[in-house]
Amino acid sequence: MSRPAGINLEDLINATPLKEGGEVLEPKVEQLMCKLRRLQQGTRDLEEEIKEIVSVSDFLQEELTTLQTEAYKLEGIHKEKEELCRKLQFQCEESEQDTVRHLKQNKKNRELLEQYRCEIQEFKLKQRKQRMKFENQLQQLIEQHKSLHSVFNK
Repeated sequence: MSRPAGINLEDLINATPLKEGGEVLEPKVEQLMCKLRRLQQGTRDLEEEIKEIVSVSDFLQEELTTLQTEAYKLEGIHKEKEELCRKLQFQCEESEQDTVRHLKQNKKNRELLEQYRCEIQEFKLKQRKQRMKFENQLQQLIEQHKSLHSVFNK
């Protein structure tokens, strides 16, 4: 708090009568009235300062309440976002695990597919060999039949 300019409270409170030649002189009414006006002006100034301080204090209290409310809301939002982040991280980890599992399954499936292709190729080769063997045998039988036929027909 600042003091109003030109008013010294100690001088006003401790106003002692002036001594002149050993006699105590009483202050004049005009001097007392002037001091009283200064005191009243000082009181009004102090009251205005108090009103201003109370007003500023009320404003700051409202601002503090607003900031506390906003901080509370932001904390709630922060907690929600942290929870969402944890959920997303969990989903991401699950997704990565699924991806790894699918990749392993795909690799197995490719290996099986290649194995089946090889087996099919082997089976086709076997059948081809059997067919060729059968054809050779059939050819031989036909030749034998022709030669027997020619022997008996003569």
